Formats: sequence, structure tokens, C-alpha cells
Amino acid sequence: ILPRPSDAAKAIAAYVGTLAGDADVTVIVPAPARLGRFERLRRGRTGARLARTLAPNRRVRVTLVRDHPHGGDEGGQRALLPRAAHRAVVLVDRPDRAALQAVRYALSLGAEEVVAVHAAVDPEVQDELISRWMELRMPIALDLVECWDRDVARSVERYVVDLMGPRTEVTVVLPRRVFARVTQRLLHDRTSRSIARTLGRYEHVDVAVVPYFFGPERP
Repeated sequence: ILPRPSDAAKAIAAYVGTLAGDADVTVIVPAPARLGRFERLRRGRTGARLARTLAPNRRVRVTLVRDHPHGGDEGGQRALLPRAAHRAVVLVDRPDRAALQAVRYALSLGAEEVVAVHAAVDPEVQDELISRWMELRMPIALDLVECWDRDVARSVERYVVDLMGPRTEVTVVLPRRVFARVTQRLLHDRTSRSIARTLGRYEHVDVAVVPYFFGPERP
């Protein structure tokens, strides 16, 4: 239990910073699946602010777990146990170190199946990714999903829905690139925010964000 300061996100970030520096830390953030506009403003987008505050810690991964109060009760009791089957999906848009780090993290989750998914928007990027994936001999399969309307979030949603079942838990791993310049961060964060928002409507689908730092601050 931490003392309640004026900024809870900074307090949690400071606490995480005291943990072992050589270990990955997963911060699990419970979040409501749906919020009205007033409620969203009142809460101040706590989860998003926490993720931004934790971003400088390179060993931290943030997982959003959505609360669906009308679908998670069993016999009047809140169901806390995960489902019997667990699948992990790594979203890969290009073959860089951020994607490789996300794959390593997904493999550490203990899921029965881990697969990488690429929403095919640009044929040149797609061909480069396939070639690089084979060259690196990646330990998980790479699936390509059509994205003819360039709506990556919708294409990913369709793929994840196909994986879902009455006994399956799905963790979607998003590599998030952290750049030195604010304009770069805004451009690259937009797609991941859209994906997280789209998948938030589904029970038993969790979103894990794995940051990777680009720019002069990374040695």
C-alpha cells in the first residue's frame, strides 16, 4: 500500500523503480471496458497516464485488463480464474528490435500457442518482413491478415475474434516504440491506441504493451 500522493502514476512508477533492475516487471492495470465521456474525463485516463509515466523504465511492460461486469459473473460470484486455454498474439508491423523484444516477452507468458500477426497494408513492408522473419529463423509462426481498407485495428479485431472461444484467454502483445521527439511518438502511438480501444470491448482479451526506446537516450 503506497501513500496516496497527488499523482498516483508517479508514485507507482517510483515503486516499480525500486524493484530488481535485472528483471522484467509487468504492471497489470484494471480498466473498465466502457466509459462515458464525463467518466473518462473524471478519471483522467489513469491507465494511459500510468503507461506514459512508466515508459522510461525499459524493463516494464503494461498490461490492460478490461472489466466486463455483466459477463464475468458465475453463480453470483465474480469469476477470477483464467480460462483453460491461453493464446498469445504478437502484432508485428515491421521487422525491427521492438518487434523482436515483443516476441521474446510473448514467449515468456506461458501460453499454449504464440503467433505473430502482420496486418498487410504495404506490399513492400510485407515482403521485407517475410524475408527477415525467415532469415532470423523466428521461433513462432507469422500470419498475414488482409488489410485492404487500411484499418489495422479492424483487421486485428477480426483475427483475434477468430481465435476466441468459450474456454480461451487471448493476450495481444503490442510493441510500442518510444522516440525522443514528441511528433514521432504521436504518430506511432495512434495505431496502438486504436487497437487497444477496439479490443477492449471483448472479455478475456488482454493487451500487453512492450516499450522499446529509440533515440539518443538509448545506448
